[in-house]
Amino acid sequence: MELKKIYFYLLKRYKKKIVFLILFFTLVSVSIQVKVGLIDYGYFFVIFLSCYVSIYTWCNGIFAETLPITELSNNGEVIARWMMIFLSTFFHIYILVNPLLNKWFYN
Repeated sequence: MELKKIYFYLLKRYKKKIVFLILFFTLVSVSIQVKVGLIDYGYFFVIFLSCYVSIYTWCNGIFAETLPITELSNNGEVIARWMMIFLSTFFHIYILVNPLLNKWFYN
């Protein structure tokens, strides 16, 4: 199966579930950070922006570096698009988990 077909399948079939999972894990992590006392306004803003970028790259992702995947996209564009999707998602997960790991392992 080609990467382009996988992307269209996921977008068509699981778009709402992907957005829900990103928002759910964001809210759980933010609530844990608030309860533990790790979050401030600046970090909350970074989490919000990271969540927005992650959802935006999954849903349509029109950035200067990558164009949205269409039926006419070549393999290079599709690979660049998938890299942007995974990197933004992993960065968002890192932003959510990093303060908790620092609190529990370094204190």
